[in-house]
Order: sequence, then structure tokens, then C-alpha cells
Amino acid sequence: MNASIFLKLFPIKCSYTGSDYVDQLMLVTITPIVLTILWWILYKMCKYTIELFGTRTRALSHSLKVNFIFVFLMFTYLILPGVSTLIAGAIPCTNVDPDRTTKTPELYLR
Repeated sequence: MNASIFLKLFPIKCSYTGSDYVDQLMLVTITPIVLTILWWILYKMCKYTIELFGTRTRALSHSLKVNFIFVFLMFTYLILPGVSTLIAGAIPCTNVDPDRTTKTPELYLR
């Protein structure tokens, strides 16, 4: 899932007309952290519920842990490229070929 897809699904400009690149950067960076915290809270609630009823707690608890970790890793694997691209876009680049000896400018990070 690319960060731009997330921004197209939930456009920040609809609710806040003065948004810019920094606002998008903050939204895309903070949202996965918030979702991860909510996912961890859901895991703890499910684990507590399993322990409360006490039926096959060890097997169910292990299965629950494995499933939650799998979904968390898939989430981070799918989100990381889009967030990294947006973060790297905030870093200024320098044109190392100002005389235009090539057709496309050669841009490198400062």
C-alpha cells in the first residue's frame, strides 16, 4: 500500500484547506504508529479474553500471538515503501550537472 493511495482515500485537503507537503508527511508518518498502537491494544484485549475464559489458553495464546505478529509484519512491509518515499521527498536534492551535459538533470542528496 503506497502512501499516495492512503492520501487519495483520505484526502487531508477536504478537511483542512491549508494543507501542504509537511502536513501530508506528518499524517503519513504518524498514522502507521497510531494503527500499530491500536493493533497492540487489540492484541492485549484478545489475549486477556482468552486467559479469562481459561480454555486451552497456551495453544490459543500462541496462535493469537503468531497471527497478530504476522498481520503486523505484513502491514509494515506494505506501508514502509510509501512512507519512505514521502520522507525522502522532503530532503532537498542538489543538481550535480548544472551545465546540462545530459538530457536529464542528475540530482543527488545534499
